[in-house]
Amino acid sequence: YKEALKWLKDAAAKLEQPDDVVFDHIAQAYEKLGDRKNAAEYWQKAIQIAPDKPEYKERLKAVTGGR
Repeated sequence: YKEALKWLKDAAAKLEQPDDVVFDHIAQAYEKLGDRKNAAEYWQKAIQIAPDKPEYKERLKAVTGGR
């Protein structure tokens, strides 16, 4: 997951516009690495881009305990 995170963050930096799917994948990698704070941050970014995708809100709720 560390290696995937590196590549995903590099891809995100090269995007012309932020992409919710890339942010979701970054958040999932952080979650797998046990970094809930950064996972929550990236799911919040994904939600800002695509508020109509309930899975992001569910994942965010799971890592924050509903806060």
